[in-house]
Amino acid sequence: MNKLNIFNIYAGDFYQINENQFDALDDGQLPLIKLPKSCKKCYSRGYVGFSKTTYSFQLCTCVIKSLDKGRLDAKFNIQSKGD
Repeated sequence: MNKLNIFNIYAGDFYQINENQFDALDDGQLPLIKLPKSCKKCYSRGYVGFSKTTYSFQLCTCVIKSLDKGRLDAKFNIQSKGD
């Protein structure tokens, strides 16, 4: 069974889940292709700050680059603009 890397924007944590559990996740869980390594902006924490208005962590560019956009599009039924 394949494992997925997930980043939680409300807790600021990375963790792994089984692939079949992905559909049960809520909106604050972001699937990643790979975990960020040696980032100079966030020191590989995945976030650069915390927003007190939304109570969520502000993502670093290393996490944004490693997002699994295919899984996000499929989960939220987003179609690309070219379709």
